[in-house]
Amino acid sequence: MTDLAADPPYLLGLYDVDTLTNGSRLPIVLDMTCLTAAFQTPAYSKTTLDERLLLHARGGAVAVWGSTGLGVVWGHDRLEAGFSAELWRRPAGDVTLGALTAAGYRELFEHGTCCSSAARTFVLLGDPAMKARVYARRSLYLPLISR
Repeated sequence: MTDLAADPPYLLGLYDVDTLTNGSRLPIVLDMTCLTAAFQTPAYSKTTLDERLLLHARGGAVAVWGSTGLGVVWGHDRLEAGFSAELWRRPAGDVTLGALTAAGYRELFEHGTCCSSAARTFVLLGDPAMKARVYARRSLYLPLISR
C-alpha cells in the first residue's frame, strides 16, 4: 500500500503489517531495499519490518529475504534476478527457499559488477528447506477487434 499523501510518502510501514488480513495466503517477500531486517538495531517496536511480517497472526509472510544493513541497489537487483530466474526455471513446487536464495547469491558473485556487500547483509527469515509454491503461469487470449 503506497500512501503518497503521507509525509514522507512510503510503500509499507512497520505498523502497516498489523492491518494485514491475508490469513493463510502467505507470500514469500523479497525486500530489495535496506534495513528491513536490521534486527541488530534497537527499536521501540522491538521488531523489524521483516520480523513483523513473519510473526503477524492474521497474515504477513511465510518467509522474508531482506537486508540487515545498507547497500547499493545494483547488488539487490542481482540477488533478485538470480532468485527469480531460479524460481521460474524449476518445475512448480520443486525448489526450496534455500536454493532460491543461493541462486541469488550466485548471480551476485558471477554477474554483479559491484556491491558484493549485499551478500553479507541479506538474510532469509524462514525455513530454507521449505518448498516454494509456484502457481502455473496462465496465458490469456485477447482477440484484436477492429472496426
